[in-house]
Amino acid sequence: MRFQFQINLLKQIFLICLILEVVSAAAAYPVIKQLDGKEDDKFKQYTADVQESRKRVLNQSKPIDPQSEAAKLVIYEYKLGANRDLQNIAARCVVFESSIATLNRIMHRSEIADRDVLLLPTIPGLFVPCDVESSKSELEKLMLNARIGDKNAKIITVGSEQFLFFPGKDFNATEKAFFLYPIEKKEKGGFRYPLRYFTVTSAFGVRRNPVTGNMNNHNGLDLAAPMGTQVFAAQDGIVTEIGNDAVYGNYVVVRHEGNWASLYGHLSRVETARRASVRVGDPIGRVGSTGQSTGPHLHFELRQNGKAQDPGKLLFRRSE
Repeated sequence: MRFQFQINLLKQIFLICLILEVVSAAAAYPVIKQLDGKEDDKFKQYTADVQESRKRVLNQSKPIDPQSEAAKLVIYEYKLGANRDLQNIAARCVVFESSIATLNRIMHRSEIADRDVLLLPTIPGLFVPCDVESSKSELEKLMLNARIGDKNAKIITVGSEQFLFFPGKDFNATEKAFFLYPIEKKEKGGFRYPLRYFTVTSAFGVRRNPVTGNMNNHNGLDLAAPMGTQVFAAQDGIVTEIGNDAVYGNYVVVRHEGNWASLYGHLSRVETARRASVRVGDPIGRVGSTGQSTGPHLHFELRQNGKAQDPGKLLFRRSE
């Protein structure tokens, strides 16, 4: 009897293992071994799927239906070999580099060196965390904040993670700058971030004004930080202006070489003087909420010859 019981128990264990194996196999992604349609049938099918999706989501004459596209999305798995150039892989897959990066939560091209596997989407688009709490980086927070209220997305689940899927969308200029030039990068020269710790809450470009509700051009970056946080000069220069404005509140302007100037707005307190010479990293004020502001943050602008430029393309690292 005991022997028969052990036989039955082993049969049950074997059956459970078989069921788990089948379920696991069903849940696994199709595996691409080579990015070569002649050598790998899975990659051939993948590129065919991508070409079809590009005709749909990159066709400007027809609106994109996020729900329909999310239903058509297929994820493939690619086991990385010697080729660890994300830009090259994206080109061979004919999808946006940002699509692969955001799906795999890669915050900079160099991070691919630490990966063994990449997930490849069949539809070009952005994969954005559903909320700030689940965001892992400034880039993800920036993407989420830039798309608050955007209805052209569908919540999808990939593995154990949930994303807002924006079919057909790519990084904007500021997001691309964050991806290409992460704030930890140690570059000499250039402009540095005027805060040591912050969250980017609004990017450079057209946006809906959080106070007035009107659409207008946002000429800088909004960097949220606690009230009273120290603000530093982004580069060597001369303080040319200190004032108070209905929009900027208390602000400081520093002139730099090359006809550049930086502006620091919504300050709670100014800690420099007009005509003062400052070095990069010198304290010039404190984060506040003066002027047209909904909460403590620093409005930071960079201008060349009086024209506002996207700071995300020009900032190399946090102040030290």
